Amino acid sequence: MTPVTVLYEDSAASGSNGHFPLHDMVMRMVQDDAGPEAETWRLRQATQGFPRKGVDNVLADVRRTSMRAGRHRLLILIDRDRIARHLKLDAYASDDQVVAAIRARSDAPDRLDVFFLYRNAEDVIRDLGVCGVDVDGATLRSALGKRVSDRDVVFTRAVLAGATAVRHCLRQKQPGLDALAKAIAALLAPGVPPSA
Repeated sequence: MTPVTVLYEDSAASGSNGHFPLHDMVMRMVQDDAGPEAETWRLRQATQGFPRKGVDNVLADVRRTSMRAGRHRLLILIDRDRIARHLKLDAYASDDQVVAAIRARSDAPDRLDVFFLYRNAEDVIRDLGVCGVDVDGATLRSALGKRVSDRDVVFTRAVLAGATAVRHCLRQKQPGLDALAKAIAALLAPGVPPSA
């Protein structure tokens, strides 16, 4: 089976040994959609998440969509706050205009799906705090200050089995994450209804 490929604008912490908590959180949302019968290890084996260390690297990879997608679709998750500037679009460009500009760079635009973090990863962390993720205030503040190791702690706490309500709340606040999880679930387990 060719794994589903997801590219993230974000960076992995140094020394993470392939561990990427933002992708882990997305995959936990996929498992929430797929239901308790879905085995976590099988879902993870069928999906590859790549932190690309910046939007420019993601946009460069979009040019090779057909190679990156394999037999599936290429899914990308990028921050919405400054992407228009990178694409040389008007600052007030709509989501549809941004998606069209990204797809125009692709060698296989019909196999490319674009998802946004609104506005950026720091807003996701802020939303997790509002949603009640189980971290102390100092860790949350440090994560908001872009300390990657603390950011990863926040995402890891959102992966825990007891954080289902936190993830559900986050999905309401971050429709791009919700849509990404649903898209992965549909690719891995067609016919399984996504969570409400």
